[in-house]
Amino acid sequence: WWFGNKLGGTQVWSHCADKGLVPPSLGWKIPWDGQVRPTLQVGPKHEMDRKEAEEKLKSISADVAKVDSEAKQAMQQATTLAGNMSNSHVLSQAEQILLPHSNAMIEVQKKLAEGQRGQQGEVARSFVQLANQLRMTQGNLTNLQNKYRSARTQAEQQVKLADAELRETKALEDLLPEVTQRCLGAEECMEKAVATHEAIAAAGENLDHAQKVVDETEEAVKVAEKAL
Repeated sequence: WWFGNKLGGTQVWSHCADKGLVPPSLGWKIPWDGQVRPTLQVGPKHEMDRKEAEEKLKSISADVAKVDSEAKQAMQQATTLAGNMSNSHVLSQAEQILLPHSNAMIEVQKKLAEGQRGQQGEVARSFVQLANQLRMTQGNLTNLQNKYRSARTQAEQQVKLADAELRETKALEDLLPEVTQRCLGAEECMEKAVATHEAIAAAGENLDHAQKVVDETEEAVKVAEKAL
C-alpha cells in the first residue's frame, strides 16, 4: 500500500508492506523508504472520529474527576476552618481556599463545552452527564463562597460597631471625673444659694443686709450655672 499524489503517480509519501485487501491501520513508513511512523493511523473516517471522540471524552472525564474531587475536599476544609462563621479573618481564609478551585472548574467547564460540541450518541450523553456533575459541584462551591462572603461582611460590621462602642465608653470614662467634679461644685453653689435665701428671709427689714444677701445669691447662681 502506498500514499501518493495520485493513483499510479510518481510522488510517493508513505508505504506499508501489508498486502491486505483494505488499507492497514498501522505500519506506515514516512518517508516511503524510512522507518515505520506509529503516529500515522489509517481507517474509515467515522471510525477515526469515534476513536477521537472517545479519547477526548476520556481525557475530559479525568479532568472533571480531578477538579470535582479537589473542589469537594476544599469545601470540606473550608467548612471546618470557618467554624461558627463569626471570625472575619478566618472566613477570609476559607474564601481563599475555595477561590483557586472555582477558577479551575471554570477552565474545565470551557474544555467540556468545547469537547461536547458536535458529539452524538453515547459519547454525547456521557458529556451531558459530566456537565451536570460539574455544574452541581460548581453550584455548591459558589453558594459556599457567597455564604462566607456575607458572613465575613457581617462579622466585620460587628467588629466596627464594637470598636465604636469601646471608643465611646473610653471617652465617657475620661470625661467622668471632670463631670463629677463640676456637679459637686454646682451642688456646693446651690447649697450656698439656699443658705443665702434663708438669710434673706431672716434679714427682715434690714435692707442693706438683704441687698448684700441678694448679690451673694445671684453670684452663687451664676457660678452654679457656669459649673453646669
